[in-house]
Amino acid sequence: MLGAAWMSCRTVEAPLAKEIDVATAPIVERPPETWRTNTRLVSNGGEYALFVTPDPRTFPDNEAFSFVVHICEAHGKEPLAYDAALSVDAAMPQHGHGMNRRPIVQANADGGFTVDGMYFHMTGRWELYLDVTRGAWTERTQCTVELADE
Repeated sequence: MLGAAWMSCRTVEAPLAKEIDVATAPIVERPPETWRTNTRLVSNGGEYALFVTPDPRTFPDNEAFSFVVHICEAHGKEPLAYDAALSVDAAMPQHGHGMNRRPIVQANADGGFTVDGMYFHMTGRWELYLDVTRGAWTERTQCTVELADE
């Protein structure tokens, strides 16, 4: 009887997995990083390179606008800093004021950030502030945007 019980507990070999021809396996291509050809700004401490689309020199005055920022480490091959957060603000230091609106920053699936709700309400010299935060460390990137009277 012990022999009958042992015979019923045998393991059955699973069928072998089908071999896959590597040459016919689907190829997953990454989309081209065309944003790397856009305006490149380096953070004040030199840790990050920020690629801004469109070029800040084309921002309109007295009209709501959006732009996209991709953050890379400034060293090496500049991989995207996926663990970074971005906050955005702007001011007119010569006038002593900032924007009338607070922009909304949203992370994108490709590692970039979309900034919506920017609004430079008057012509003149604006300073655009892009603050990158990783962990407890924040580093500012800034650039001047000149909006001329037309």
